[in-house]
Amino acid sequence: MMDTKHLVISVMLAVADAQAAAEWYKKALGAVELWNLGSVIGLEIAGSPFFLGQPQNNGWEDPEKLGTTTTRIEVFCDDPNTFIERAINAGANGSIDHIQNHEMPWGIHRQGSFFDPFGHKWLVGDHSPLHYHQKMENDIKERRLITTGVDGNGKSVVISDSLIEPRTAEAVPGYGWHRLWSMDEIPCAPNDGTEPGGPAHFPVPGGLRFIAFTIPPSSNKGPIDLDMNTAMLELEEKFPGRAAHMESHQAGLHTTATIDFIYVADGEIWLELDDQKEVHLNTGDSLIQNGTRHAWRNHSDKPCTLVVTIVGAKKAL
Repeated sequence: MMDTKHLVISVMLAVADAQAAAEWYKKALGAVELWNLGSVIGLEIAGSPFFLGQPQNNGWEDPEKLGTTTTRIEVFCDDPNTFIERAINAGANGSIDHIQNHEMPWGIHRQGSFFDPFGHKWLVGDHSPLHYHQKMENDIKERRLITTGVDGNGKSVVISDSLIEPRTAEAVPGYGWHRLWSMDEIPCAPNDGTEPGGPAHFPVPGGLRFIAFTIPPSSNKGPIDLDMNTAMLELEEKFPGRAAHMESHQAGLHTTATIDFIYVADGEIWLELDDQKEVHLNTGDSLIQNGTRHAWRNHSDKPCTLVVTIVGAKKAL
């Protein structure tokens, strides 16, 4: 078996003038020269090596001569904006794909691109595509639910003692919803312990949803070959009406006419509000979410579980 502990994969870019290209990469991208053989030059950026070579009728050619780009260089860094801005200030063409947030199966991937003066396309983004994360659905365990009620003789008894399976979906890998109890009407009490139920993901005014909600780390990644149309259909089937409350261009942000009573049962979580303001909650913390626009961000390295009671409210005018 191949020893891959020290394996490095790199790229050699075809350029008409290796020396001129090397000088531009040093200025524009902060490249450092490793060695220089004249027509072939070794460079590195922040420890990542790449090479420049002048084709000499040896089976490859540079983009300028071909009239089209032949290579996409992918860069993954902490600050894609600054990397791209520096290249553009040095003469790169950044007018094709402006940097923006892209909705991916694993979450947000921030990426933009530019063409260098030698015809090569550089795509610059955050580190998110580099991490491999196994699907976490199978790691979300069943949760025990005990329900009481009154029997035919009017005595208090245990009506059910069961395990509740999590609801998961391909479009949101690692997330899990244990729907423990739901109702859309005010019940009578005591009663026989039958769950009234409610079809939609969020309750109607006066209704209630009692759930355990598992949120994976933001670095959790989904399959790159996900069929999004199929995935969206699955989301709507398992969580009816949820998508209508989600903002399509703002990952995770949503607003519902509900009052949410939240307890952090395990892990830590960040609540994002308007203007990207975040509140950090730890295990044991509680939160009353009063129908405001928000999203959940898990910046930690393990899943977080919230126990949530969602009460339907009248929508403010």
